[in-house]
Amino acid sequence: EAKLANQQTLDALSKAELEREKAKQDQALALAKKEIENRLEELHAQTEDLVKRTGAVTPDLIAALQAFGDKELILKATEALAPLMILKNEGVKDLLPRFFKGTGLEGVIAAIGQNGGSSSHSLTS
Repeated sequence: EAKLANQQTLDALSKAELEREKAKQDQALALAKKEIENRLEELHAQTEDLVKRTGAVTPDLIAALQAFGDKELILKATEALAPLMILKNEGVKDLLPRFFKGTGLEGVIAAIGQNGGSSSHSLTS
């Protein structure tokens, strides 16, 4: 009978130890779950922010930036070619189409020439 009582005491101690270990693991699991949830919320917020910023880049903005860059390049080229235009006694509309022939700006220069400089690619706008 003493042996049985001793065994029951050991069983109770073992059971209590298992319950404590399970409680620790449950707490660690809950903490890990909360950290994952927080990280997911953070990633969701970052994704929404990125979508907003990406949505701000519209085709119109890209076209406007391209036109601005084209205009600046043409202005710089015109300034650099000014001495050559003076020497050859040629105007901007004569020299620039030859200078940009075969480049990505050939169409821009042609549009300026056709519109008399009044297009969105005008050198004066």
